[in-house]
Amino acid sequence: MQINETELTALTTQLATELIGAWGVVSIHLGVRHGLYRALFTGPASPGELAQRTGTNERLVREWLIGQSLGGYITENADGRYRLSPEQAMVLAVDDSPAYLGGLTEVLTATVQGQQRIDAAFSSNGALAWGDQNPGLFDGFDRSFGPVYRACLFSQWLPALSGVESKLTAGARVADIGAGHATAITLMAAEYPASRFVAVDLHQGSLDAAAKKAAAEGVADRIRMENASGAEYGGGPYDLITFFDSLHDMGDPEQVIAHAARQVAEDGSVMIVEPMTAEGPDDAAGLFAARLFYPSSAMLCTPSALAGGTTALGNQVPDETWARLFHRNGFTSFRRVAQTPFNRVFEARR
Repeated sequence: MQINETELTALTTQLATELIGAWGVVSIHLGVRHGLYRALFTGPASPGELAQRTGTNERLVREWLIGQSLGGYITENADGRYRLSPEQAMVLAVDDSPAYLGGLTEVLTATVQGQQRIDAAFSSNGALAWGDQNPGLFDGFDRSFGPVYRACLFSQWLPALSGVESKLTAGARVADIGAGHATAITLMAAEYPASRFVAVDLHQGSLDAAAKKAAAEGVADRIRMENASGAEYGGGPYDLITFFDSLHDMGDPEQVIAHAARQVAEDGSVMIVEPMTAEGPDDAAGLFAARLFYPSSAMLCTPSALAGGTTALGNQVPDETWARLFHRNGFTSFRRVAQTPFNRVFEARR
């Protein structure tokens, strides 16, 4: 076997770089979990001061601070104390910032903690129900998606839909399918008090968390929880049906789409939020979002879909595929209405 030394060096360098990133994610998660970034956001601190603020071990905090400074995630002052720049704080300490990524480190850490179950899925039928994944995923995804929903839902996404804002203001009926902790419709229930909402999810634990969140936000009387699949919920016709980063996780998506066509009002809309993607694997090499999402598709999204049915799309579904599925299952209109670097937003109408 002849080895190309240039290619070998490039590959080992790439993997070593990725391993640095993997250790960095674990270290960042420690900072998120123990409130180290939030404590630094209140003002500069020495290792001892930061440990005292957070109730953590000073010796370990010292090592953590050095590593974070080398990675560029915190800044060391000339006096040996550490601080967060405004930009570092937006990414790591301000959890309602649209740039906040601390929740995603929780997702990655929980995925590793659940590796034994994922290994078992790879060695068997590929199925791993969402509710059987490591519980840290549920909070992690909620904390990852929440800042994006707060930043984009009212300023970009809902205004891009056909007449939906006026319906919500006047009083609409809305169903969110695969709602998880229901952050999106909790925000909507607060913004549109005349409307009524249903959070639909198969995972009762997520619905319980959603109910607590709705109560804490003072909108519990506007949101009903329904434990059902995307092909079983009732209560239509709805003026708006939403799928916030959930449709690709569902087995037999055509059944889910056809059921949405039966449940949505004749002049209603279905809003689908999906991860950004290329139109196929051959076009994905240069797309940052695709490199981020394909691994999670293999370990989280596709196993979830296989646990719920016979068809698993994964989280990198091209626009053309979604359009075809909606058009042949009861919808005449399907279009992309908005996007972010990590999201695509579609509207389907009968």
